[in-house]
Amino acid sequence: MKLDTQAIWIDLNEELYKFVLGKVKDEQTAKDIHQEVFLKIETKIYQLKHSSKITSWVYTITRNTITDYFRKAKNQNIAIRDLDIPETAPDNFEYANLSNCINSKIDSLSAEHKEAIVLTSFKNYSQKELAQHLKNLLFRNKIKSSKSQGNS
Repeated sequence: MKLDTQAIWIDLNEELYKFVLGKVKDEQTAKDIHQEVFLKIETKIYQLKHSSKITSWVYTITRNTITDYFRKAKNQNIAIRDLDIPETAPDNFEYANLSNCINSKIDSLSAEHKEAIVLTSFKNYSQKELAQHLKNLLFRNKIKSSKSQGNS
């Protein structure tokens, strides 16, 4: 089976760029990730066993590359909506409904619980790292509280 990466580029180039830009919200970062995705496609195309799964395979590479970017960035202020990265191609109606349902449940959580989900599920914090992060956050809040009480 010979797959042409040029054909993949023609079919998915703009769609993937818009998808990445919608997730990272920065044009230069989106261009970098977009380029990295196509480099991965070029070097790993031989691993694809069924050409009928090309779109979902490309989206998996894209999703994983975006996740790697967020993992490296360790940006603490990412909203849960910014991390809504689908597991399948965006035209899967059932998946989209499930994703919306999960996101609405997460949105209804307190800020602390939301942050815990983001850190452990999307940024791959271990429970130990999460505990340390929350401990540091609690310590900073106590300092702020003490300073504000001292100023009153």
